[in-house]
Amino acid sequence: MNRLALSAVLLFAFGCSRSVTRPDRTLEESGQNRELFLSAVGSSYRYFYQNECFCDPETITPVQVEVLNGAIQSVVIRADGTPVAAERWGRYLTVLEVFATIEAALGGGADAVQVTYDDQLGYPRDVHIDYAERVGIDDVGFSINNLSVIRE
Repeated sequence: MNRLALSAVLLFAFGCSRSVTRPDRTLEESGQNRELFLSAVGSSYRYFYQNECFCDPETITPVQVEVLNGAIQSVVIRADGTPVAAERWGRYLTVLEVFATIEAALGGGADAVQVTYDDQLGYPRDVHIDYAERVGIDDVGFSINNLSVIRE
């Protein structure tokens, strides 16, 4: 494949994604998406959530999280609806906590931060943070989808 064709393919492939890896753009984009999220969703919502890390199996089990007035109110395992004990809720993040984690990683020297935002509601759908590229077990990530607003 000639260079022009390869450049066009790469430009198309990477230009169509809303994933961001440049810290200067990412902080700005995170702030814009946080504002979009707050105006479109507010502080009460539910979503599917999954941690992506080198953690115990319970931590990476897909769950549904319900947040009321900014605080987690319930967490259930998606596969069977089993409630997760409240003392274990600390392993799950609200959307605003995910935004804070992204911004802390960008400001705190993570080697790589990749985020894909929801086009309509602004929340981070997929997050991957690599704190030290040469260390494989320090990577963390979050996956959020099926977010719906809870009207009070």
